[in-house]
Amino acid sequence: MIVAGIGIALLLPFLLGPLVYLGVALGLPPRIIPPAEWLAPLVGIAGGALLVGRGHRGWLAGLWLAAGLVLLWAVTWCIIMDGGNLLLWGREALPKLTGLHLLAWALALCTGALAGHASNRLAMRPRGIAQGIGGLCCVFLFVPLITACFTARPATGTLAPGVTVRQEPFTPDGTALTLVTADLAKNPRLTVGVYDCDLDDVNPGDDHNATWLPMSLPFALPRIRAQAHRQGETVLCACNGDFFYNLIWRGSHLVPIVVNGQAYYNVHGLFSREQDWQLGFRREGGRLRFVLEHDFSWPRWQTEFETALGGVRPLRVAGESLELKPGNGNTRLRCARTSLGWSADSSHCYLLIVEDLDGEGPGMIQKKRDPQRQTGGFDMRQLQQYWERLGVPNAVVFDGGDSTQFVYHANGADHFLHSGYLLSTTLGYLNQRPIRLFAPLLPPQFDHVGVMNYLYLAERDR
Repeated sequence: MIVAGIGIALLLPFLLGPLVYLGVALGLPPRIIPPAEWLAPLVGIAGGALLVGRGHRGWLAGLWLAAGLVLLWAVTWCIIMDGGNLLLWGREALPKLTGLHLLAWALALCTGALAGHASNRLAMRPRGIAQGIGGLCCVFLFVPLITACFTARPATGTLAPGVTVRQEPFTPDGTALTLVTADLAKNPRLTVGVYDCDLDDVNPGDDHNATWLPMSLPFALPRIRAQAHRQGETVLCACNGDFFYNLIWRGSHLVPIVVNGQAYYNVHGLFSREQDWQLGFRREGGRLRFVLEHDFSWPRWQTEFETALGGVRPLRVAGESLELKPGNGNTRLRCARTSLGWSADSSHCYLLIVEDLDGEGPGMIQKKRDPQRQTGGFDMRQLQQYWERLGVPNAVVFDGGDSTQFVYHANGADHFLHSGYLLSTTLGYLNQRPIRLFAPLLPPQFDHVGVMNYLYLAERDR
């Protein structure tokens, strides 16, 4: 019975995940996915505890089952954070534990104990345990839907004077657009910053970060806000930054960056030098200016800019759309995208997030089979056409696909568009929507990809 309980606790969440995507494919709102990510591991614990708790102290058996899974999640967190280096557990993994971890794990322990206690009553009825597990599955199907009804993101909102966000509904293939518009002339206190994960680890600035993978935006956001607060700024929204090099659990920079006027990483590792452009931000006359150039010299990086990202790929420059050749960002792949545009006089800037329910990997499989029948997301030409329709003369694209992630603060709450999954696969498609299988972990942010750095829009307090 113990083995069966453990099996239920581990396998049931895996089976429930595709049901959520099936519901989305049949017409349910995609907003049910985030609450389902939280609920699936808890349902698995409850189902396992119903089996192992059939005794005098069923709550204790359920508690032990939940404790085993919490231990598994804790070890997984440490391995992800330090790449398996035990010496870094105390320096990297443990300090990055948050209240969200403790809350999730405490909730798991309570769920196991309560389900184990309920097991005694259910065991007295014929087929009681099976009915209990069936009831848990029904709860799993209905609670995310109810939660989504009360947590709908606003279609439009104001983040600060001169800064608005507008969301467009999902298209039939699961693509959704979020556009942030900032009027820098109306609000000259607006500024742009970069948070780099490597500058916030045990060896800052060594161009090597063992913790980039789990530093998804929900975990990085408090650190982004802390950096902005030290500079007298309030973060309005944030998104993923430029391209980086991924080596299993670790990452390194392909291009330089400038953070708070200090240049880092004099490296140029992009395969396509033709697409290696640099985007810098500096103040002229008290207002932020955008500078997009090709092949910056390192001395200019060190002296001219408050903030800069290297390796951005231009889509439009000075009102002209560039020829889109194969290269950085996979030109013809339809996937999630992060793109920034601005006016000729830098009086307005625009941040576009293209959300895709499918993952980057399945999209690449579709592209190989038939490029014309890809589902979800934008390719580079679609991005370019969007900026053309909007009349924006300058636009670049950052890293995308599974790296795309975004958060904005409106109506007193943070609204996240999460990145792709670390451990997932797409089983198939229904109504142009993917049916995905993902690894259920607590907190769910374990599942999501992180990046080397983040770009954020902030308002200076003075």
